[in-house]
Amino acid sequence: MNVLNETTSEADKPSYPREKIAVVLLLVLASACVTVFLLGVNTAEIFFAAFAFPFAHIGRFLRFLSLSGGIGNIFAIALYVIFCLIPVAAFFIIRKKGKIEYEDALLLFLSALLFYVMFLMVNPGLAVGFTGRVAGDMSMAQMILGGTVYSIILSYILIRILRRFIKAHTASLEVYTVILLHFLSVLFTVSAFGVSFGGMLESFETLRAENIGNMGLGTTYVFITIRYAVTALPNALNIAVVFAALRLLSAFKVDPYSQNTVAAAEGMSRMCGVVLVITVLSVTAFNVLQLIFASRLFVINTQLHFPVVSVLFVLGALLLTRYIAQNKQIKDENDRFV
Repeated sequence: MNVLNETTSEADKPSYPREKIAVVLLLVLASACVTVFLLGVNTAEIFFAAFAFPFAHIGRFLRFLSLSGGIGNIFAIALYVIFCLIPVAAFFIIRKKGKIEYEDALLLFLSALLFYVMFLMVNPGLAVGFTGRVAGDMSMAQMILGGTVYSIILSYILIRILRRFIKAHTASLEVYTVILLHFLSVLFTVSAFGVSFGGMLESFETLRAENIGNMGLGTTYVFITIRYAVTALPNALNIAVVFAALRLLSAFKVDPYSQNTVAAAEGMSRMCGVVLVITVLSVTAFNVLQLIFASRLFVINTQLHFPVVSVLFVLGALLLTRYIAQNKQIKDENDRFV
C-alpha cells in the first residue's frame, strides 16, 4: 500500500523556511575555500596559527613581563596562575549550581594541562625541544600544544552537548537537531570544497615537480581532477541530504502525520537511495576508467576506500524516513479500523 495516496501540489510541497539563506551561505563558504587554495594561501600556517591562538600570544606577553624586571615577573606569574585556573573556576561555578557531571572532571584535567602548556609557551626553547623529532620549529610545537588543549575543550563541549540531547524535551531537541544539521552541512562543504580541492592542487604540484619538462601530462591532470570529484562527491551529496532532513523536520514539527511530512520523508528516502548508489558506483567507475587509460597516466591511484561516514549518515537518514512513512501508514490503517 502506498502511503502517498494523495498528490502533493507545488504549494503543498514540504519546505524549510531558511533554506535559501543557508544555501547562499554554504555557496559563499565553498567559494571562500576554493579561493583560498587558488590564491596559494599557506593553509598550513593558518592551521598552525589557529591552534596556537591565544596560548602562544599570551605566552609571549607573559615572557615579556617576566623579562621586564622583578615586578613584571611577579605580575607574569600571577597572570599565568590565574589563566591556568580558569577551568577550575568554571568547575566550582558548575558545582555551586549543583549540576556537576562526570565530564566536568575534564575541566580539572584541562587546568593541569594548561599549567604545562603555558609554561612551554613562555619558554619557546623548551617548547621546541619537548617534542623531539616530531617538531622542528616553534610554530609546529605551538600547534601541537594548542591542539592538545583544544582537543580537551572540544571533548568536553561534545559530551555536554550529548548530555543535553539525551535530557532535552522535544522542542529543545528539535532546535539542537537543526543546529547539528547546519553544522554537518558546514563540515561537508569544507570537506568537499576545501580539503579535497586542496588535495587536488597539491597532487597537481607534485605531478609537475616530478615530471619537469614532460609535455604529456594532460591526461593525468584530467584523472587527478576526476579523482578529486569522486572523493568530494559523497560530501557534496550529503549536503542535499541535510537539507532534505531539515525540510522533513520542519514538516514534522507542524504535524507528524500530515501528508507534507510523509512527502518529505519519501523525498528524503529517494534522495538517500540515489546518494548511496552514486557514491558506490562513482568509485567503481573511476577505477575502471583509470584502468582503460592506465598506459597514458603518470600517476595511478586506485580508489579502494569506502566513504563509511557518508554511507552511515545516509543510511541513518534513510532508516528515519522509512520509520516515519511506516508510522503514517499504521496510523491511517488504525483510523480506518476505528
